[in-house]
Amino acid sequence: MSFWRKEPPIIVDGDVLKGGMFDHQRKWWNSTAYIKALVAGYGAGKTGISAKRAIAVSLQNNGVPYLYVSPSYKIAKRTIIPHIKSMLDGKGIKYKHNKSDNEFLLYHAGRTGIIWIASGDDPDSLKGPNIGSANIDEPFIQDKAVFEQVLARVRDPKAVHREITMTGTPEELNWGYDICEGDESHRHDIEVIHASSTDNLALPDQFLQSIRSGYDTNSIAAYLDGRFVILSEGLVYKSFSDANMFDGDTPEGGTLLVGMDFNVDPMSAVICTEVGNELHQIDEIVLQNSDTPKLCTELMERYPDHRFTVYPDSSGKSRSSKGRSDFALIKETLGDRLESLEYPQANPRLRDRFNSVNAMCQNSLGVRRFFMHSRCKETKADFDRITYPYDKFKTKNPKRTHASDALGYLIHRRYPVYKRGSIRVI
Repeated sequence: MSFWRKEPPIIVDGDVLKGGMFDHQRKWWNSTAYIKALVAGYGAGKTGISAKRAIAVSLQNNGVPYLYVSPSYKIAKRTIIPHIKSMLDGKGIKYKHNKSDNEFLLYHAGRTGIIWIASGDDPDSLKGPNIGSANIDEPFIQDKAVFEQVLARVRDPKAVHREITMTGTPEELNWGYDICEGDESHRHDIEVIHASSTDNLALPDQFLQSIRSGYDTNSIAAYLDGRFVILSEGLVYKSFSDANMFDGDTPEGGTLLVGMDFNVDPMSAVICTEVGNELHQIDEIVLQNSDTPKLCTELMERYPDHRFTVYPDSSGKSRSSKGRSDFALIKETLGDRLESLEYPQANPRLRDRFNSVNAMCQNSLGVRRFFMHSRCKETKADFDRITYPYDKFKTKNPKRTHASDALGYLIHRRYPVYKRGSIRVI
């Protein structure tokens, strides 16, 4: 376990000249608890230290598999897999990466390390043979069943060192909080290390500024300071207020930004324009018992001198209306009035979409960059009324959420505050 340097890194002008461990990483590494949790803000060095741990423990257990559970294989490919490769290359350790089996085989000093990369999106898939140790990456966005499966599998008698580690940013007061600090913490031999993004002294100031400008005050406690806070109670759009409202004229010409939600009753769209680095919602269209062509026709009739960039609900690429996808109907109906159709392969997590909207309404620095015209009554009603738990509210209020959903698709696509692995400055 003395495989890696533990002294503080040597940093000059923001560049790491010689690696090591920051105080919070070293404290987590040296913990003697069976379950070690590093709960920290974005960019605090969780993935790097967990990669080091996986390499060291897998070699120490010599032939006994180490299980690394990422929220999904897609996330693993962008995070832990490149980190492990980089560190093995840096140390000159010979290895094989079997992509089809999601397995690393390490060969060093007569020992063989085995690291299995797994996905927590299907907890039942984690069932299998005994393992020596494991790490759960971003446990606070994974199901509790992931923890339960890992807890049951770390029992290989040939392992000389057995442990469970967890590394992540706090998202909710969920099962992770219960185990780390809540009602279930007394049931486990666990030590929790909290760290702020600022504890990673190699982070550029621009990164930290991006966090502060990209989230509201309450979210900063979780995403920067690494503290458990209540993020899913009360109003969903808690940063919105009357200070975000305005009255004014509709701009002449140019391209308008349009968010769309394809619920049939109502079918909804929000119409926005950019003013400098601000987004102004100038109108909304909410049609009862309608369809996509009618929505697009209404849009063109209201704004005959404009072109449109559309940010739709991503499910529109497969959902059908009149036998064709909603996306095909948008292209057909808008014709040459369509500047572009912008959408991700899948809709963002609700939490990420809500964070993007709240950050535009008012971030932790007090800056507002989203403003809504007083004519947008349905969108404002959503902002004033939608509460957590969101799914329960949506079920009880089937006519609500659609205008704000349409706006959320636009804002998250055009002004995302955080993508795992990168921060966009807004």
